[in-house]
Amino acid sequence: MTCEVMLMNLEGVALAADSAVTIIGGRNPRVLSQSGVDKIFVLDETAPVGAMIYGVASFADFPWKTVFGAFTSTAAGKIDGVESCAKALVSFLGALDSNGGAGGLAIPKNAEAASFADYVEGFVDRFYTLMIQRGWDDSTPPPADLPELALAHLRDEILYDAEYVVEGMVKPPAKPKGRPKIAEPSDRLATFLSEHLKPRLDRALKRYFPKGGVPEGVRSGLDTLCAQSVLVEWLPPAIPVTGLVLAGFGKKSHTPTYVNLQILGAFGGVLQYRYEKAGGPVAGRQPVVFESYAQDELIHAFRYGAQYGFISTAYEATLHAFAQSFEDMLELVARKDQALAAEAAAIADKALLQAPAIGMIVAMQEREAHVARTFGPLLDSASIDVLGRHATKLVELSIIEHELTGSGSVGRPVSLLRMEKGRCRLEKDGA
Repeated sequence: MTCEVMLMNLEGVALAADSAVTIIGGRNPRVLSQSGVDKIFVLDETAPVGAMIYGVASFADFPWKTVFGAFTSTAAGKIDGVESCAKALVSFLGALDSNGGAGGLAIPKNAEAASFADYVEGFVDRFYTLMIQRGWDDSTPPPADLPELALAHLRDEILYDAEYVVEGMVKPPAKPKGRPKIAEPSDRLATFLSEHLKPRLDRALKRYFPKGGVPEGVRSGLDTLCAQSVLVEWLPPAIPVTGLVLAGFGKKSHTPTYVNLQILGAFGGVLQYRYEKAGGPVAGRQPVVFESYAQDELIHAFRYGAQYGFISTAYEATLHAFAQSFEDMLELVARKDQALAAEAAAIADKALLQAPAIGMIVAMQEREAHVARTFGPLLDSASIDVLGRHATKLVELSIIEHELTGSGSVGRPVSLLRMEKGRCRLEKDGA
């Protein structure tokens, strides 16, 4: 597993990562703390531009170190900053195929099928989660209208730019806007989907709904929506992906920027990815950027006031309490006026999903503003060495937590990449 931090001000960038790698083998996982710098890479030394990975450590069965090596050999001299690097990398990964593509890496065909299997599993998991969130107890048959409602909400999440605050918790956009497209329909993709979509979807639905409960019309809608989803910038929130943070400078830029990509893999000639976040420090408005990734529970609590598990539990508990109260009230109204009850139910359904999320988000924003007022000024005009020390300390928060609990999934030493305009330094625990 991984814990990582990025700190950035107007003068420099510090990327810090722990060194624990979980290797799955035999009957039990074993944890190896490596002394290499396998999670942080320099893609361009002149600007410079660095990369930091978390989550899945491979792409189509190739280690990311190998992928980056192939990418930098083909993109040498063509990278002009972070955004340029991100676009070039997406194009490079999308061009790879079983024949080697443009980058010389031949993707195994079974890796393509495996990526699609993960995607469909995550797609069905999200549909199932939406039904659970709307009050379904999966030990009983779902209400007749629930699968159709969950499908409609899933369609909105996928086709419009909804944001996942934490897993299962959605912040709908204020003004619905279609998600960006990542590809256009093609014969290659159509052939791939015709071969793989139905059997993969059948298998996933049987796993999540062993007693049935998905009407034929909803099943047909899931087929269509899954095929649509692979063409837009959406990834199921519960699937294993590689988080890729690119940060640094452009050749003509004197302030740093960053891009955070989520990458699943490629199938049918389409790279499945989404832009998670992008930006950089802004003079006079936001002079410091502070981001953390992966197993960053204590860092998240420091920044937002609570750990992910607490936020998720509080959200779910509030949602279910609201659902029970609304159900009781609507039953009383329905005894006197069925039409009025139906109108009230539409309002209640919207409030049920939005009110708990709004409360959590406002509380998190208040804490984040407090941290910005107190911690931010320490980093505003800090040197690159100070940025590096703070980034290392933040990673050590998670390391100490895992040491106290006896978990080895996050561990020492800490790798650190410091970048200023025109130069960079990659080191380990200050060496």
